[in-house]
Amino acid sequence: AIVAGLAAGVTRPLGILLVVALAVEVIRVWSTAHWRERALSLGALAAPVVSTVAWLWWAQPLTGDWLYPFTGQTQFRGDATNPLTRLVTGFGDLFGDEMFGDGLHIPFALALVVLTVIVLRTWPLSYGLFTAAVAVTALAADNLNSLERYALNAFPVVLAIAVLCSTPRRSQVAVGIGLAGIGSLATLAWVGIYVP
Repeated sequence: AIVAGLAAGVTRPLGILLVVALAVEVIRVWSTAHWRERALSLGALAAPVVSTVAWLWWAQPLTGDWLYPFTGQTQFRGDATNPLTRLVTGFGDLFGDEMFGDGLHIPFALALVVLTVIVLRTWPLSYGLFTAAVAVTALAADNLNSLERYALNAFPVVLAIAVLCSTPRRSQVAVGIGLAGIGSLATLAWVGIYVP
């Protein structure tokens, strides 16, 4: 967990969010853990923070901004905003000028919310809270482009899809929806309406 935490913190800006899941697991085992296990648990908890801080320290002389790995895409994704407000205003994007812009991402945003709830209800709390932290962070952008890519930083969303596909019929429906989505987005990209 320490090595994975170090790797996550230094390779992805959202790697630091592993602290949420790790904190839940440390709290869960703390009372019954031996002193050595407690020390290793604290090391695992600190690992994403330490490596993220090291990454920010490395990036600062190159960019002149300590937080550049977190703020570098502001020009593309806009300023941070309230994720609930962004979801509500996103429904307006389904109609009008942004229909093929941010409007295309609203169904995925809603799916992310539903999948987060499924993770919270069916998987360990650490998975659910990690997924919720990633979902809130991904939905907190003014521009929802790349939402799907950011959402996949929360690996438990794939587990939630597996929960939904618990029968052969549900699996067939999921494959059908996936194929329709891929076909639709590919067609929009081919005709120049949508840039993935």
